[in-house]
Amino acid sequence: MEFKRVYKYLIGLSAGALLVACSPDNGAVDEAEAPTEEVMDETAAEETTPKDEKTDEQATDETATDETKETADMAEASHQIDWEKIGELPAPDGYDENIGVAGIIGGVIDGKIVTGGGANFPDGPPTEGGEKVIHKDLYLFDVENGDINVLDQISYEHGLGYGASVVHEDTLYYVGGGETPETSADILAITTENDKLQVEKIGELEVPFENGIAEYHDGKIYYGVGKLDGEASSDFYAFDVESGENTPLAEFPGEARSQSVSEIFSNEIVVFGGGSSVTYQDGYRYNIEEDAWEELANVAIDGQEISVLGADSTKISDTEMLVVGGFDEEVWNRVNADLADLEGEEKDAYMKEYYSHPVEYYNWNKQMLVYNIETDEWTTLGEISFDAPAGAALLKDGENVYSIMGEIKPTVRTPNIYQGILQ
Repeated sequence: MEFKRVYKYLIGLSAGALLVACSPDNGAVDEAEAPTEEVMDETAAEETTPKDEKTDEQATDETATDETKETADMAEASHQIDWEKIGELPAPDGYDENIGVAGIIGGVIDGKIVTGGGANFPDGPPTEGGEKVIHKDLYLFDVENGDINVLDQISYEHGLGYGASVVHEDTLYYVGGGETPETSADILAITTENDKLQVEKIGELEVPFENGIAEYHDGKIYYGVGKLDGEASSDFYAFDVESGENTPLAEFPGEARSQSVSEIFSNEIVVFGGGSSVTYQDGYRYNIEEDAWEELANVAIDGQEISVLGADSTKISDTEMLVVGGFDEEVWNRVNADLADLEGEEKDAYMKEYYSHPVEYYNWNKQMLVYNIETDEWTTLGEISFDAPAGAALLKDGENVYSIMGEIKPTVRTPNIYQGILQ
């Protein structure tokens, strides 16, 4: 079967299928087609991941001395995060329970968390007749003494999922990611007033956009390197928030992909990983003033490359970003290769068997990876204490880091919200 057909099949499935099923379903993905239900749904790994512009903090890292390699990595990162589950959000409108979503919206405004949208399979996986639902509900909550306090819950006029989230001052901009190609070209501004959510459409993108990156700088939202107009793309644009104009920029130099992670440091945007029918571990830096790209170090620890396809990230200092989650390279690539040769009932049987495994089988990345833009190096803080997510929201507020929902295996989401204390 030709690649294009396989890719679209997986994307329609969900996140566990990774890009195959994971991409758009992803709270992490939607491009590949085999590895995660959303990716398989989107790319087979599933839904996009939202991001926000976090407040910069003074970096306190010290260069580690040579002891054991593991100890050196921990010292270089010079951080520790202790996680605990703090709860779940109420059920979306029209449902009895919240089973979690991937490809979720996420950002912090004035110490309060905005999240919602995303997609799941409330009636089971596609192989059992289940269909993916993109949800309309948005939530505003804060956390006090480890308890979630929901301040507002509203339903937007249509479903929102697999777009990109970026925060500037008191506004969360949600870029793309709707139920239809038309609504996936919208840019929404989400704000709060008296602890109530307000949503306004402020413009339209050049093309429908899903499972890509977006960052804010000096009145413009830089977006692309994702699924543009239904296809994985290397195109990159700037949207002027005031004028509504979209400007094409220098093309991303890596392979066309979706479900990468990105952050902005001063006037430079860094982009890592992502995937198509295979995962990519490469990294690049975009200089806004020069409109030019430069290659960075691959995502790797001790020489071992790690896939962050479908992961999410957040800045933890002026020079560092934290990355959690990501589909496994070997599983993703193997499943996509297998699906390329299958059709009809044979493919359906393969996918049914693929979805049937326990969480551990898919081997998604549990490492808390830290990238330092000054040293162009990756280190690890060790492993998270919960199932590795794809298409989750990873957010930082002060010393607190939050991992919100996401996909934990193809077609299966978690409703859990975890709080980590950054030290």
